[in-house]
Amino acid sequence: MDAPPSQAMKEHPMHRHIRYNLVQGDKTTANGIVVGANDARMTQMGVPLALEGDAVWCPACKTTGHILCIGPRHSNSFHGRKDALEGDLCVCRCDPSPRLIHSMTGMSHVLTHDELVAQGFAKHPVQSDFPGESGHYDEAVHLSAGAEPACLAGLPFFIETADGRRFSGKLDATGQMPRIATESLGAYEIFWGDDALARG
Repeated sequence: MDAPPSQAMKEHPMHRHIRYNLVQGDKTTANGIVVGANDARMTQMGVPLALEGDAVWCPACKTTGHILCIGPRHSNSFHGRKDALEGDLCVCRCDPSPRLIHSMTGMSHVLTHDELVAQGFAKHPVQSDFPGESGHYDEAVHLSAGAEPACLAGLPFFIETADGRRFSGKLDATGQMPRIATESLGAYEIFWGDDALARG
């Protein structure tokens, strides 16, 4: 059966990540071609969808390779095999492995930034000049400079929480940092000066 066209480009804001599905006949960056997608039970515009493990003929190394799924995606599968998406690899004798290129835009995997973070393919954006927040577990760190508190003004800081949130800014003369809230008891890391600048 034909899968319904995706409305991804129309309905999803630009900060979401879109990867298009591959089909029989799609090419690789080495001018290879998907030749093994032949299950007519799942198609796009009548063309069989490609799945992980499907054969790819590679003219560059003159071998038949196969699709290896890499990168972020939803957990879709067909009889236990993942959807093949643009950017997946053709595993053949070429080094580096060629990447696959989509020819249709009717089906895709659309991932939010939070989904990319959860799958390990992105970090939370750094929030600059964060004013602070309150929650069930929250804490504000105060940095002291003894008799010369004014020397703290302008010192860069960078905070990273255990769940991947990141905050950056510069201290004022009081040395007070923004209040950070977490959903449960936990720790977060603080970096100062050059170390903060290197991470921010």
